[in-house]
Amino acid sequence: MPTTNYVYFDSCVFLSYFNNETNRADIIEQILDETHEDKNRFIVTSSLSITEVAFVAGEKASNKKSRLRFDTEEKFDLLWRDSSILRFVDFQENLARKARQLMRITSERGYRLKPADAIHLVSAELVGASEFFTYDDLEKYSSFISIDIKLPYVVSRRMFNDQDFD
Repeated sequence: MPTTNYVYFDSCVFLSYFNNETNRADIIEQILDETHEDKNRFIVTSSLSITEVAFVAGEKASNKKSRLRFDTEEKFDLLWRDSSILRFVDFQENLARKARQLMRITSERGYRLKPADAIHLVSAELVGASEFFTYDDLEKYSSFISIDIKLPYVVSRRMFNDQDFD
């Protein structure tokens, strides 16, 4: 029986996707497509991501009222509800204590790990993720959780576009 492969997405990966960021959104879209095709692969993230991914670019102004788009939350929720590719790690007391411990351990080594980042890292460790995808500078914490922390990448590059077969 094939083993399940969990790839952890930090919330910034989802933000890059929803903001359609150049050189990022296409890669993330391909990862989502690959995950749909591979029934033994799942993207996993903390339920905290639902809160962290609250706005897309342009919705949140610094000194003005926010200009919320009608369909933004609907787009978020379409992905959040896609249980065929996405799993959540719920934030509970044991995870909070492990995140606090990770913050304290990394602090002893001279690092300043933010609470949300600690929650994500410990969540990935808890589910046994094979990789942790992020655009934040978190690679230095890889040895603390024994998971590779890296930029998102596509496993199998498509050799042809769909138009090539018309």
